[in-house]
Amino acid sequence: MQNANRLIAIIVFMTLILGFSIDVYTPSFPALAKQFEVSSQWVQLTIATYLLGYVVGMVFLGPISDAFGRRRPLILGVAFYCLMSFFCSLAGSIYMLLALRFLQGAGVAAVGLACRSILGDVFTGRRLAIALSYFTMSYRIGPIIAPLIGGYLEAFVGWQASFYFLALYGLIIFGVVLSTLPETHFERISIHPKAVILKYRSLLKLPSFVGGALCIGTNYSLMIIFNVIGPFFIQTVLGYSPVDYGHIAFVLGIFAFLGILANRLVLHRFSPKKIVKVGIYSLVGVTVLQVIFALIFPVNLYSFLVPVAALLFTSGLIVSNITSLILGSIPKGMGTSSALISIIIISSTGVLTVLSSFLKSNTALPFAIAFLAIMLGCYASYRWLFCRGLDAMED
Repeated sequence: MQNANRLIAIIVFMTLILGFSIDVYTPSFPALAKQFEVSSQWVQLTIATYLLGYVVGMVFLGPISDAFGRRRPLILGVAFYCLMSFFCSLAGSIYMLLALRFLQGAGVAAVGLACRSILGDVFTGRRLAIALSYFTMSYRIGPIIAPLIGGYLEAFVGWQASFYFLALYGLIIFGVVLSTLPETHFERISIHPKAVILKYRSLLKLPSFVGGALCIGTNYSLMIIFNVIGPFFIQTVLGYSPVDYGHIAFVLGIFAFLGILANRLVLHRFSPKKIVKVGIYSLVGVTVLQVIFALIFPVNLYSFLVPVAALLFTSGLIVSNITSLILGSIPKGMGTSSALISIIIISSTGVLTVLSSFLKSNTALPFAIAFLAIMLGCYASYRWLFCRGLDAMED
């Protein structure tokens, strides 16, 4: 039990970097646009290129992890990530930053893959759901703490400091992995291209797998889209500072954290499947209210933030439970399965992030309508893919 708790603590510590990498520099978005003399859309695309790199990294790292274990790909990926993070601070143009963010995402994909795969190697059933709730907590809290840190770094040092911070955090993870993280995967699986393609195809034929991953992706996109649009709306339209934005994001993080804690409590009384159902319906209801608030108060900080806080809280009931239901039904090839889950999640999140970068952020209404559309898509994935797939497996 003590070893299991230590393993979860390491996973939580490593997972934070996934959220930090996306959002620690978002308070610097206006400064970056001014620095490189480009529009806000170009700066926002640095998140999309990072996510694209993450997906590409997952495609290759999943099968490699199943063939060679979790530690070696993780060590190499983190080392590469540290270098790319430092080089980001030296970027002389927006094009260079876009390219480096792509490479940074490819490197950190090793962390995202290892965290899910290791938990799937070690835990099963309800214990897996509980362990994944800690992973989800760390993944969700990272993007919230990050703007708070980044706001101070921007105010007192400049945009480069955020990438120094990421490089340093990566170095600490590198040391932790080398010194304390055990290998958890010993059953080597072929990485022959044909075998890998067949494995991916078999997983993509499972409606519960695809639908569940799409549900997770739409939920993850909520905070990322907020951090893409939020800095310009809160700082430029409403006149708050980067530090103020960081504090606001931190408060939202508290709600995300409370949602995950609530999930830990209700898991002792209800099944993951039932919790997911309640969460999905609640999310759709909250986004309807969000549109109503935006129509009544189009330029108001609280009408902008209160629904987001409710969404983050509610999504804490969904992500880890869906992940546990998916991984719990796949006994072999955990690395490849975890990689494909991440590919679907990040691809859907990336597409939604790119589309959201074109939203005009002078009022809260476009933001609210986008969230409603996203949650309706989440409901469709849940109802017509995830539920049907689970029901078919149970039959």
